[in-house]
Amino acid sequence: MGSKRPFIICVTGAHSGSGKTYVGEAIIKGVNVSCGAIKYTPSDLYSSLTDEDEAIEQEGKDTDRFRRAGAVNVQWIRSTDDDLEELLGLAIGKMQDVQLVIIEGNSPLKFLQPDLHVFVFGDDPGEVKPGALSLAETADHVIYKEKPSIKAPIKMYNKHSDNEMNEFIVDVNSALISVREDDQ
Repeated sequence: MGSKRPFIICVTGAHSGSGKTYVGEAIIKGVNVSCGAIKYTPSDLYSSLTDEDEAIEQEGKDTDRFRRAGAVNVQWIRSTDDDLEELLGLAIGKMQDVQLVIIEGNSPLKFLQPDLHVFVFGDDPGEVKPGALSLAETADHVIYKEKPSIKAPIKMYNKHSDNEMNEFIVDVNSALISVREDDQ
């Protein structure tokens, strides 16, 4: 891959538990390129970046789910707002061995211009944490259970419909292929 930046997909969501990790797993399993994942967890007390197996492979944690889905490089950022931009740059810098990076979390989007932005609503489209609705309205793709009443982005998919989720993965693969063809 050389020093070229990997394709970046930011997965943001309405709230904790909305299905961001599920969508990240679906992307990793559904694409035909090497994948990495960066999980962001906010912290008021300290900042850290790790890829150590004992931290990443804790059963049931999002980082473990990414690894089990097939991500070959998983980084976990726990950070204050002040340190996030620097740690995000370091984590992305460690992803030169992959073609696609999934970045999970709302705050990283403040510092990125991803190739794709996917927003995930939870089961109740009315349950949205402050500031998250504006992310939905600027996303390239929205994943939902009950169709939300928002200014629609380019594409919306029902996360409980296999057909729509398959269509979402086809669209992600098409975006990847398009970028790779443009680079040749």
